[in-house]
Amino acid sequence: MNDAFLLSLGICMKAKKLSYGFDTVKESLQSGAACVVFVTNDISQKSQKEISFECKNVGVEIIKTAYDTDTLGGAIGRKTKIVSVNDKGFADMLKLKLSYNKEDIL
Repeated sequence: MNDAFLLSLGICMKAKKLSYGFDTVKESLQSGAACVVFVTNDISQKSQKEISFECKNVGVEIIKTAYDTDTLGGAIGRKTKIVSVNDKGFADMLKLKLSYNKEDIL
């Protein structure tokens, strides 16, 4: 793994500034801790719709990545389709390292 985004995501995980999994990310959003949410390209429509609704309610950006579950999960050591970054500095850094288009913002 030599992708700057994935390496930075792993650092974020080690710093304990990352939530992963639908329920944990939802709790982070509701508590106001989440700064940005990243989802995999193979997330189900239902989960994507539900988490998009939660993000819109609290005004947090949600970005669909080009990574699948195995790749994103491999970066943090956990199999997951959704992560939230709970630190503004890490969130800004990760958004800079990820190449995404406006269509990827859900």
